[in-house]
Amino acid sequence: MRLPRFWRDKGTWNDPVVSAGILLGVAAWAGLAWVLESPALLLAAVFLGPLTGLGLGLVVVACLCRFFGKDDA
Repeated sequence: MRLPRFWRDKGTWNDPVVSAGILLGVAAWAGLAWVLESPALLLAAVFLGPLTGLGLGLVVVACLCRFFGKDDA
């Protein structure tokens, strides 16, 4: 399968995807803290957000590499 125009398997193309995942993780934890009205969870979001966002970004990168990577055959 050919790579989509926006995706390259090598280089710095992965960086924006992981950065967006980190921002999404922080926003999700902060939003949860706001909905639950928990200042302690908001403080924890500072640490939990980047960790879960990094994981999310790496999973997205892995899926893009796996399913949109060039076929060697």
